[in-house]
Amino acid sequence: MNVDLAAIQKSLPSYCEVDALDISALSLPEKTALHEYNNDYHTVLVFAHHIQHSLEWAWFGFESARGGAVPPADLHLAAEVERISHMLSEDGYSAVILPYPGRCGVRFKDLAHKTGLGKIGDNYLFLHRTWGPWIHLRVMLTNAEIINTLPSCEQVCIHCGLCAIACPAGAIKEDTLLGNECGKYSHKEDHAYAYKCEVCIRACPVGLAPKELKITYAADE
Repeated sequence: MNVDLAAIQKSLPSYCEVDALDISALSLPEKTALHEYNNDYHTVLVFAHHIQHSLEWAWFGFESARGGAVPPADLHLAAEVERISHMLSEDGYSAVILPYPGRCGVRFKDLAHKTGLGKIGDNYLFLHRTWGPWIHLRVMLTNAEIINTLPSCEQVCIHCGLCAIACPAGAIKEDTLLGNECGKYSHKEDHAYAYKCEVCIRACPVGLAPKELKITYAADE
């Protein structure tokens, strides 16, 4: 029995979306990385959570979280993905949820780029076709045969160049992202919780940006 992706989408809240692709659509390095989790899984499910409040992107310290910290958006999306995994299990399928945060061998945005959810933009971030860069991603592998009738997506970025102009680290170039420069700027503070740099994201005209969150720290007593 095949699984209708539209049925999975219908079970998700309005601020979450899902799309699927066959593992054959992936690059060899991506396939090799995913085989670490299971050689028999041939369907990739990519889930997206719409960031509607800036606090959803603030990283909070949790000792139980992989890497010791996690944003609230992931707490919600992870719960939804777990629920879908349980739903597939009840139908006789098996699934594995790729670990997050931290490296797991593949970049979620590259997998999402191959779906109808959206495409990677000139800021080298994944842009949802409607929500723009204001999304959080999760990925699941399953042995379920998915019937995909959801719409495709050809282009999202309008190539306006505003992200490159706005980037305070000068990290966004025409043909590359200077990851080290970006990382040094966006991770320059070390607090119990931190709000990562989002200057280039707020410069992007695609999607509706939530009200900016301002975090201040009281002086040490």
